[in-house]
Amino acid sequence: MLQWLENLKSLVHIDLSKVKQIKLISDIKNNKFINYEDNRKTVILNVSPGVMTDPTQKQQLLEIVKSAGLEDPAQPLLEEKASEETTQLAELYDDDPLIAYFQGKIPNDDMPILRSALFIKNAHAQGRPVDRYKIELRERYGKRADIISNLCTAGYFESHIKPMYEELERRPNFSREMFMENYDIMIKGTPFAVFVRRSQSYSDLSGEVEGKIITNQRYGRKTLNIHAIGAENVSVLNSLLQDETITQYFSAEPSTKREGNIMVAQIFF
Repeated sequence: MLQWLENLKSLVHIDLSKVKQIKLISDIKNNKFINYEDNRKTVILNVSPGVMTDPTQKQQLLEIVKSAGLEDPAQPLLEEKASEETTQLAELYDDDPLIAYFQGKIPNDDMPILRSALFIKNAHAQGRPVDRYKIELRERYGKRADIISNLCTAGYFESHIKPMYEELERRPNFSREMFMENYDIMIKGTPFAVFVRRSQSYSDLSGEVEGKIITNQRYGRKTLNIHAIGAENVSVLNSLLQDETITQYFSAEPSTKREGNIMVAQIFF
């Protein structure tokens, strides 16, 4: 028997020798963690947050799911649609520090997307194929899910969005609405945006901005947003807006918005 099945057996305490399928569901109306359908030789594990209240049990199941790989044809762990699978597995990440941090900060409708995006990020890091998860996530939540998933995979929630919240929080007039406004600008503008990063050299940043300007022009888009978080990055962005390599493309003066050490510049070309 596969090792992950041995591990699962120790968690659910039932005989899995004749089991043909193991499914994860999320049914808030069902208060049982384990259901066994004898006629179908199927074990159903309900990972609804209301049922999986034991953090140790949740962590054990998460480790088993990770080790299973989800792709073994002889012992399929899941037979649900990928979007349902992603959402159900994502609930196991409720205790993740990133999820805990952004709960109540980003829009409520974005939380299930972020959970699913975190699951996809971890699956990708383990070398598992994720295209089907991303497709189904997009079909369920729309284009916004694509953007959030890409930002999560690239680490931008940790490197840009969390610091943006912390910087805004220092403002005497801070409100959640202030953060939400800046967050929404970032999410909606991401496909046509550049993020200033300390780990990136100035020449690489300038090259990235110039490349995106040329690409956007080719597809008929006349604007580009550039985001900077932190005093050093804001200074770099201000320098960039004076750089002749970039200003040669300007058709009008850039539009800038600044909140403390957070700056967004929209350039026109």
